[in-house]
Amino acid sequence: MIKRLTSKKNLNYAYLQVYRNKGGAGVDGVSVMELKSLLRTRAKRYTQKIERETYQVSPILGIEIPKSNGKKRMLGIPTVVDRVFQ
Repeated sequence: MIKRLTSKKNLNYAYLQVYRNKGGAGVDGVSVMELKSLLRTRAKRYTQKIERETYQVSPILGIEIPKSNGKKRMLGIPTVVDRVFQ
């Protein structure tokens, strides 16, 4: 199952999904536009960590967004790398 998750085909599909959804950067500050070059250089390292079950998810960035009733609610933003693997 893990090998299927970390297959090149699956990771390319996941990357495209994250890229199309856009969204903000997480706590690491890496944007969706920087994701492709980051994965090119580090994808093997990430997949090895996942296969060894040593991959650590980064903390979630919490921001407050306004609601229609004037109140605010918390929104958690994971890093773009974590979004690909999730």
